[in-house]
Amino acid sequence: MPAGQNSSDRPPGSKAYLCTYSSKSMDGGITALSVALTSPASSQDISTAKSAPGCSPVTGIGDFACLQWTGYFRGEAGGASANVVLTAVRGDETLEMPYVTSAPMNGAPAPDGDAMARALAQAAVDAGWGNGTPLGVPAAPAS
Repeated sequence: MPAGQNSSDRPPGSKAYLCTYSSKSMDGGITALSVALTSPASSQDISTAKSAPGCSPVTGIGDFACLQWTGYFRGEAGGASANVVLTAVRGDETLEMPYVTSAPMNGAPAPDGDAMARALAQAAVDAGWGNGTPLGVPAAPAS
């Protein structure tokens, strides 16, 4: 179920663009992808993006980019979702792309954190956020 919002009349530091896609299946559970662009971003937005906790650097995207793995990928118990978040800064813009999927259930295979991270990073490059250097995506933590 895609849903999007694009607004040029928002104050600086507000999300200029926000889009979310989600799907649900009996076998794979829930999968969701969001894209949030803040343009122009405030200096606080940029500082916050650059200091995301547990963020592993990504090369080839914007002026700064990193990936975070949380939930299932960090061993959180209780059926925690598997989350990969790409955060990037380019000039006075910030980009945040969380990719969330259900933890393994009903015998489904474990989520592939490396594939999720590569997909997010390549999507950012394909959307024009590449900086001309080779794309380098860190490996997901062992789950």
